[in-house]
Amino acid sequence: MSRQVNSSELVQEIHQVLLERDATCHRTCFSLQLNGVSLDHFTELRNIAGLTDGSVLKVVEG
Repeated sequence: MSRQVNSSELVQEIHQVLLERDATCHRTCFSLQLNGVSLDHFTELRNIAGLTDGSVLKVVEG
């Protein structure tokens, strides 16, 4: 899945979008990671070191 985001969005907002999509709603316990590092839900995207245009966030179950 690909989605454009605004730099002022919180990681939690992306998490919520995934919970609401049919393709991913069955996953209820997961984290979002960038380069193997779990992202804090209350961090604004613009404050994440290493996050640039074209970065890929991974959904990691567990």
